[in-house]
Amino acid sequence: MSPEKRKIKILFVEDLPSDVELALRVIARENIPFTHIVADTEDKFREALENFRPDIVVSDYSMPAFDGMSALKITLASGYNIPFVMLTGSMNEETAVECMKAGANDYVIKEHINRLPYAIIEAIENNRIRIERDQAEKTLRLLSRSVDQSPVSIVITDSNGMIEYVNPTFSVLTGYSFDESIGKKTNIVKSGQHPEDIYRNLWDTITQGHDWSGELINKKKDGTLYWESVMISPIFDSEGEITHFVGVKDDITEKRQMVEELTRAKEKAEESDRLKSAFLANMSHEIRTPMNGIVGFIDLLQFPDLTSDERAQYFSLVKESTNRLMITIDNLMEISRIEAGQEKIHFSDFNLYELLQYYHGLYKPEAEIKSLELLIQSDIPENMLITGDKSKLGSVFSNLINNAIKFTSIGSVEFGCKIVPGKRLAFSVRDSGPGIPAEKHDIIFERFTQAESDLNRPYEGSGLGLSIVKAYTEMLGGKIEVKSAPGEGSEFIVTVPLMISENPETAVAGKDTGSVSNEASDRKAGSETNALILVAEDDETSISYLDKILADNKFRVIIARNGAEAVKMFEQNPDISIVLMDIKMPVMDGLEATRRLRKINDKIPIIAQTAYALPAEAESIAAAGCTDYISKPTNRTDLIALINKYL
Repeated sequence: MSPEKRKIKILFVEDLPSDVELALRVIARENIPFTHIVADTEDKFREALENFRPDIVVSDYSMPAFDGMSALKITLASGYNIPFVMLTGSMNEETAVECMKAGANDYVIKEHINRLPYAIIEAIENNRIRIERDQAEKTLRLLSRSVDQSPVSIVITDSNGMIEYVNPTFSVLTGYSFDESIGKKTNIVKSGQHPEDIYRNLWDTITQGHDWSGELINKKKDGTLYWESVMISPIFDSEGEITHFVGVKDDITEKRQMVEELTRAKEKAEESDRLKSAFLANMSHEIRTPMNGIVGFIDLLQFPDLTSDERAQYFSLVKESTNRLMITIDNLMEISRIEAGQEKIHFSDFNLYELLQYYHGLYKPEAEIKSLELLIQSDIPENMLITGDKSKLGSVFSNLINNAIKFTSIGSVEFGCKIVPGKRLAFSVRDSGPGIPAEKHDIIFERFTQAESDLNRPYEGSGLGLSIVKAYTEMLGGKIEVKSAPGEGSEFIVTVPLMISENPETAVAGKDTGSVSNEASDRKAGSETNALILVAEDDETSISYLDKILADNKFRVIIARNGAEAVKMFEQNPDISIVLMDIKMPVMDGLEATRRLRKINDKIPIIAQTAYALPAEAESIAAAGCTDYISKPTNRTDLIALINKYL
């Protein structure tokens, strides 16, 4: 028997010293290194278990103060996993069976005490094996539960890639049950979305004994694709041969989607910064270019030696630059009100046919300058009145037609309107321009964007027109689509709900009933001259301009520089025929002044002058009691025509 390197700690439970001495000699004779302690009462035994911590207990079966069965029960209850050998002078078969059933590892009869050393060694070894086995089983159960309850998929295959085990997470994720998976190749979840080189590299790596990791698109039983982070490792036997492969797979579909969304958001933010820079550069260009024309040609008009033709040409260019600047400013103000949610729908009854004819007449000269045909195709009855927001629908028409003419160099622009199924109105504008690539069909409706958005673009403009069109179309409950390709021209189609007026007698063809029009029944009409006009205006340049054009048309003028002054002058001058009321003034604004004038005289024509020039402004102007309004900068001809209309 090979001696143990460490001394065995033996706890003897015995009341006869001679029996202890005999046992010690037998053990020593076998060259077993050991140390021992003897207990002959329960208290001493318990103390020895706790403090001596023996490797084995050797106990007599029967003693006057203490017995072996009690010692066995105390040993087992201690939880220290100490082997126990019962040593007795006489023991029949029933007693031996009782001891073994109670938990003893072995028993030795004193007549055969020479077997004691072997019983001790065997009990200790068997106990060690049992402890290791229990620990291994505990570890195995822990691993099994960990694998079964793992939040990631775990797949174990043989060396040929045939599935031998899948955990519940795999089944939940893929839809393949345990029974459906066993005996199948792992390619049951192969998506075919990756090149075959990836799978060959994977197999070569693990069959050579190395780990493989990566991300794969796999396919569930129902065909749904998903992303996994995969780690596959080989398992070796004691000879170093690969027996199995274990794959640990984590579903990262949501994680990848989140990363993709963050990437898109980052790209969008970068694009937004780029567009903002392009917009600022574009706005600088769109404002400075016409201003350069205005300032430059006004400076040239000061030269006395200009011919009449040169002077007329310069005036024309100044006017053209002014109009371009006003369009840019109007678009900026309009889009800012849309962004702020201040634009509302204002319903009125109007003649759609006449509205189409109006825009045909408005843009025909511009088209002729570029040698373009401006065609109108419409099946709308001439006398049909519809209910809608005339101003916003007109803005849609205007922006689309203006764009078509601007971006078309040769050929024609055709627009029209028709009734389509579902009680809807379809308005279309088609041009023979350069066309728009498919990938830019969406971005052209974004703020400050054109199909060509850099500084080298060939067309002027703020890039706000189509954004306004889209916003107004959606406000009207409609939708807009574009059909275009490079070299094939473009067609924009706006479809909105059609509401035919139920009270056509209340509508005047071509007139927006959203504005207020009061007849000045107590005033002379038509050709009256030398009429007294009250001008409420705080800007000196505007005052000089109005005073000049009114005086040239034989009108008398009195000036009020704020709303309060205007009310006071109106009370002091009962012969005032008409009031030109600026909306924004110090002390008292034009709307409050108008409300006060209406308390004095509810018939006097009051024409509002506003620099806001937006459709929604008409509502507040009308609500205050203004008869009509004219936008700044004031056109001389339009102003005189409006004054004569109400005199």
